[in-house]
Amino acid sequence: MRRSLFQFAIALVIFAAGTIVGSLWQFHRSSSQNGNPLLQTVKYDGKEWPLTKDLVSRSLQTHVFGTDKLRKNSEDEIVWRWLKSSIAEYPQNWVKLEVSELESYGVVIYPPKILNHTTLAYYNKDLSEKRMPLLQEGKGYIPVQINQGAIICPDWTGLIDPDETKLVYFVGHSG
Repeated sequence: MRRSLFQFAIALVIFAAGTIVGSLWQFHRSSSQNGNPLLQTVKYDGKEWPLTKDLVSRSLQTHVFGTDKLRKNSEDEIVWRWLKSSIAEYPQNWVKLEVSELESYGVVIYPPKILNHTTLAYYNKDLSEKRMPLLQEGKGYIPVQINQGAIICPDWTGLIDPDETKLVYFVGHSG
């Protein structure tokens, strides 16, 4: 009797464990096939996606990419199109970035950072002289750096406001 009860208990535990593992496997399988609707990418349809605030904001991840290897409607291509149009609208200093389709560019997007008081004062002085909106103290901005081809200088650096998905500072450096 004891032996039968022990075998029944083991069978019950194995059945319960199998049911749980099967349920987890089914959940994993269905979630990987359907994907998270917030993270799903739309299949490529041959058209350029519009540069909406949400699409650009979602694509602004910390990473490095080269413009010579962009795939249409990839996150990097979306960020590059947005950056090109933002740079064209932004008043630049004497080291201007004239984006050419014949050139390749290296783009580095750094993690968001809060500017220290000295850096913030320097940027705000420059922005004030250009009569542009000032940066906010305690707010995180996404630093971006752009290099032309394989050369280090000149290079261009800027700050992106992640909340507004807007280039809020951009300047070229020659050396």
